[in-house]
Order: sequence, then C-alpha cells, then structure tokens
Amino acid sequence: MLRLLALVLLLPSLAAAQTGGAVEPWPAEPESAAQNLSSLDADLGMDLSGAFWNEQTGVLWTCRNGPTDMTSKIWSLAPGAAGAFAITGEWTGFGDLEDVAQADLDACTVFGIVEGTEQRVKAWNLCGPEPVLENDWNTKANIPQDGGRGAEGLAFVPDAILARAGFVDASGNPYTSTQGMGGLMFVGHQGGGPDRRDGGGVYVFDLNRADSTFSFVGEYRMFQVDDATDPANQFTETPALSLDRSTGLLYAWHGEIPMLTVHDLSSVPVAGQAYRMLKTLHTFQGPNPANPDYEGIAVLPATSCAQGIRNVFMTVDDGAANAFFRYAQFRFGCPDPSTPTPTVTPTTTASPTPTPHALATPSAAPSPVVDPVGLAKCRHRMEAAWASRRYCERTRAARGASTDRCDDAWRVTYARLTTRTKSTQAICRFADGGDGTVTDYATGLQWTKLRAPTAYAWAAGAGDVTPDGSIFADFLGALDAVAGGADPTVETGGFAGHHDWRLPTTVDVAATADILSADRDALLGAIFGTATDQSFWSMTTVAGDATEAWSFEPGASAYAPAAKSASRAAVAVRDAL
Repeated sequence: MLRLLALVLLLPSLAAAQTGGAVEPWPAEPESAAQNLSSLDADLGMDLSGAFWNEQTGVLWTCRNGPTDMTSKIWSLAPGAAGAFAITGEWTGFGDLEDVAQADLDACTVFGIVEGTEQRVKAWNLCGPEPVLENDWNTKANIPQDGGRGAEGLAFVPDAILARAGFVDASGNPYTSTQGMGGLMFVGHQGGGPDRRDGGGVYVFDLNRADSTFSFVGEYRMFQVDDATDPANQFTETPALSLDRSTGLLYAWHGEIPMLTVHDLSSVPVAGQAYRMLKTLHTFQGPNPANPDYEGIAVLPATSCAQGIRNVFMTVDDGAANAFFRYAQFRFGCPDPSTPTPTVTPTTTASPTPTPHALATPSAAPSPVVDPVGLAKCRHRMEAAWASRRYCERTRAARGASTDRCDDAWRVTYARLTTRTKSTQAICRFADGGDGTVTDYATGLQWTKLRAPTAYAWAAGAGDVTPDGSIFADFLGALDAVAGGADPTVETGGFAGHHDWRLPTTVDVAATADILSADRDALLGAIFGTATDQSFWSMTTVAGDATEAWSFEPGASAYAPAAKSASRAAVAVRDAL
C-alpha cells in the first residue's frame, strides 16, 4: 500500500506538466555534463543500439548490432559506488540486434528485436556463459522494411498496465495478452518509402510463450502533436522504446529529429488508415539536437526519484568515445523537491491468521510516523540492491567466476542507503506485515514474529542426524499446515498464507543480524522480541560432525554447536523477495 501511495502522490506532477504538444526543453543535464560510460568496453563505441534497465535486479542491459551478425553483443552492467558501473556479463552472436527488453524481471531471459533480413523477435536465456535461444517469432510479414530501415526498438508492456491504460487493438477493442506471455511486445520502427512515412511508429504483438506463434495486434503511429491530418507531424523513426512500469508511461525516442515523446498507451483511430494514433502527452527536445544517432534509451522508474531527479541511460550508434551516456538529472515524472511531502500515520488492520500449534504472539510496538513516498523509495532501492546481488552471484557462478565482488558491491550500496536514510533506516529496512511476519528488505527474507514458548529438538534421538525432531514435525509442521477443503487439489492455510517456511541457515542469520550493527536493536525487537538471550536452532549442520547443528544467540551474535537431540528455541524464515 505504501508503494502504491507513493505513486498516487507522483501522478499529479505528471498531469500538471502536460503542455498540449508543444516541444519542451530536454528535462536533464546536457550531453556535455552527462556521465560517459563508453570506456567500460572498447566494443561499446561501435554499433551500440539498445538499452534496458531491470528495476528488480538493478541490472542495466545494453547491446550492439554489429559490425557483423556474429560479433553483435549483449552486455549486463551493475552499478557500484559513486556512480561507477561494471560489466558483469557479455554474450556474442545475435545478428542485427537493435534493442533488448525483459518480460519477467526475475528471470535470465532477454528478448531482442533483430533487424536486417530477419525482422524477428527472439528470446535468449543468458543464465550461463553462452546464449541459449529459447524462442524465435517470425514477425517479418507484419513489419515493413525498406533497405536498412525496419524494426528497431523493443518494450514489453504487462497486462495490468494495458488494462489500466485502456489499451485497444487495431479495431478499437480492449486488448490484453491471450498467448500466456502476460503482456504485449511493442516494436519500434524506422519508416520507409519515398518520404519515410511508411511506418515509423510501433507494431504490437501478442507472443505465445510456449512456441513461435503470435497474434498481430496492430500498428500505432506517433505524432509531435495530436493531429494526424498533417503528415508533417508524424515521427518517421522510433528506434528506441522504454516503459516505466511504475507509472505505465511509454517513452519513445525518435532519431530523425532528435526528440523524446511520452505516451499513456491510449489511442484514437485515424480516418482512412489501418493504423491508430498513440496519444502524445509530452514532446521533449533531445539532449543534443545536432546528434541524430542516439539509438537506445532506458528510463528508470519514477519510484527511483530522489530529490526530484532520476536516471536515464542512452546509447549512440557508432559514437566511438561518446557512445554510452548516463543522464543522472532527469526531472520529468519526479516530484518537485521544494514541495512539502505530507506525512501520515499508517494504520494496519491485521486479518485473522492461522495460529500454529503452541505459539504465542508478542505485543506489537506502536507504528511510527513515516514519509510514505520516502519509505517506498527506500524499500524499493533496498529490494533492488539485494536482487542485483543475487543476480550477480547467479551469473558469475555460472561462468565459474568468484562471487566476492557481488557481496562487496552490495555492502557498498547498502552502506550508502544507510547513510542517506539515517534514523529512518531501520523503519525502511524492516516491514511489519501485520500478519505475524517481518520482512527484511535488505536481504529479501521474511521472518516469523511468533516465538515458541517451549524448546524443540532438531533430531528425534541421540546420535540421530535426520531432520525429524519436534522442530520439524511440530514447529515447521504447524507453520506449513495445509487445511483440508472441498477440493483436495487446492492448498489452503499455511502461516501468513505461505507453505515454504524453513529454519534459518547461519548465512541467513549473518546477513540479517551482522551486516550493520546500527540495526541490531530494531532487528532484535522486530523478530526475536525480548528473547535475545535464548539459543535458536539454525538449519546448518556442523561440518565434520553430522550429529550436531549450529545454534545462535541473536543478542550476542554468537554461534555454538549443539547435539541435534538437544532442545533450542525456534524461529522460521522464508525467501520472500
């Protein structure tokens, strides 16, 4: 609810800035003041094309379309300290790859639009060191091509955004995906023909996730002002698209006259034409009006705004030493920092929660007064930082590389967030779900607030190494209980609606309690209550002695081996983010 409230507070600033089609100045620093990322890799300077920002993992994807089909590339980059970026992955051999996007933000699948003679949408799995083609949709028949002009930009728009925007197909009927993708793929286009007005907008496809089939939804053109009767208003080139999922706004870059337009996905029919006109909310001049070679754009979500600005990444085709820029002062869509932000006292009404066997609920502390916008942004950044670490570890491990740098980068990011949020950091980090759980946005873990009044055994008998003690049968068994119903195939029950509760590992405990000592009091109070001097079971078996497992004392951050048949206190955890 807090994240939703933050967006509600942002939307008025978007509406107030509408200008009815007039060209507005570039809403960020000039190109000369932008951060130049071109030196990260020598190959970035040639044929750089698309860009995509994954707001969940914190990964920046970019690609190039040449100089040959086999030397085209996709890179993944991760932010580090002081605005620095590092390349975390590199894959080769994608054909005339013009742009990239992702549908599922927690997956390794990257979609691309391949121009040249193909004009196809493709999907690759980039979890490992080599790209694996997952799917190939032959969209060529629906995308006009004139020499080297054709498919260029790419953006995936989820169904929830389409429905909220009232998106319609070529016939004017409301449309969301029907093929299992969970959204539609928008393809930006370079117009052809004598006056280059054959196309130039976006072509929308409903792709089948299971095979290479698809449905063509329609063609949508873009105009500098909402007047399709004057051909001079039409943009004839849309080489880049970027969707802000937090607001549902589509950003379209136009290369022939360097401009950026903003659209809410609503459209109107054009008399005598098969295409529709997308409504243009804003038209911005480009960062360098003299440079028509900008070709890719990735706009960070409005929820990332801080002090009235956010980031935009842009690529330049054959830009050499000036091919890849980070604009860190993009103002559009961010609240004016000079406008006071209202504060509210959030109230939570807890819904009835299944009560596990022999558990007691501690009394809840009063809810503090917080800034809902700042809270949502802070938690969003913490969640993105943790997801970025997990993605870094997964991709580097797949290549056999050390994951130490992933942990180091995360600690730097986390320390920076701590400094910025200061006294509200603990509130930002730990969220009471109102259902007997506490979520730690820094580690992605969800803990039970409920404590067992009695102790449990890890194993049933002396010398036993099997996890069959009362902590599994009674404690976790009660948390994961599935209540019977009329339909035995449908799971019901489960503490706080989940069935994947487990004992914490020593890694979980270290990540939660040992990262920042300043958080210790808030953490211990939120999860362990006053029982900080008790010894709790972990899931981790002692190396070299399978009859023992590690226990831990939260208050002292101390670990000690204990016979699995011994009795210890219990707390449960699950991977939530």
